[in-house]
Amino acid sequence: MSSQRRQPPRTRSDGVVAVELALGMTFFLVFLFLVIEVARYAQQKNLLLEATRVGARIAATCSNTGATDQLIADKMRALVAQISDSSKVSVATLKADGSPCGQRGVGVAAADRCADTDVAYVSVAASGATVTLISMPFIHTSLPLPEGKSVLPRELMSSSFQKCSTDASGVSSCTPVANPACS
Repeated sequence: MSSQRRQPPRTRSDGVVAVELALGMTFFLVFLFLVIEVARYAQQKNLLLEATRVGARIAATCSNTGATDQLIADKMRALVAQISDSSKVSVATLKADGSPCGQRGVGVAAADRCADTDVAYVSVAASGATVTLISMPFIHTSLPLPEGKSVLPRELMSSSFQKCSTDASGVSSCTPVANPACS
């Protein structure tokens, strides 16, 4: 008696499972990477909108100066890496009827700006940002993000910030200070 095992006869269906697995995994991985890219795109779009909200909040509460416009651009660039320079950020001041009021920007002179009392709304927009696809490393594709824009009513809060101190006799005195969000 031999201890040799008998091999089952070969059929035409050998290897079908491996081929089906390879085809199925290909479609599954393509679908998985597509879901990841759509989620990244949505996350970057929401981040851009949040950056415009932050910029609009600063514009709504701080004085209408070039330093404020630079602060807005810097804060937005800190949140969204695709905003590479100040030219991708636009800040506008609007009157109560929605019409533009003066000019706004880092290099705009004070004479060309609206007075703080004339501004009813502020608008901050960011454009030109893109999302680079990461799941396809050999294909360098970038998708453009839509323009992000936020409009808020103007709130001049500079007079509401005060530094108070109490002297040795118990008398309190308060002096107005600049809005800490504006510096």
